[in-house]
Amino acid sequence: MNLSAIFKPAFYISKGTTINGSISTDDNGNINGTINGEITSQSNITIEKNGTVNGDVLAKNVFVKGKIKGNIYCNGKAHVSKNGEVHGHIYAGEVTIDKESVLKGGMAQLHAKEATEITEQKEAAVEATAAVLANKPVASEVPQNWF
Repeated sequence: MNLSAIFKPAFYISKGTTINGSISTDDNGNINGTINGEITSQSNITIEKNGTVNGDVLAKNVFVKGKIKGNIYCNGKAHVSKNGEVHGHIYAGEVTIDKESVLKGGMAQLHAKEATEITEQKEAAVEATAAVLANKPVASEVPQNWF
């Protein structure tokens, strides 16, 4: 089942298009071009086969068929498809990684409440990672299950 096909995109960045700057939206989006900046969405983001994001992606669900050079933060599902690449960490409620995909980073399960804003999830994940690296105890409501 192609999960990213379920979500009709409200915006589309086509192949050959480059955006230098961050994107913030409430809508679903498909990226087939290049984004040099952070993407924040309260919905779903799909990085298509030819898509590249040089920055963090914060969304409800993130589907990676192309390349992300940054971290993923989502309280839903992060899915890295065959030939997809993530050069950074994944903080998500659920993570699936297909064979022949690339993850150069780590993963942590994000225990976020439904009402928590995407940006708050990122702050909690960054704080929890810093605490783990410093060998400090981690609060019970932030990422703490390293895969």
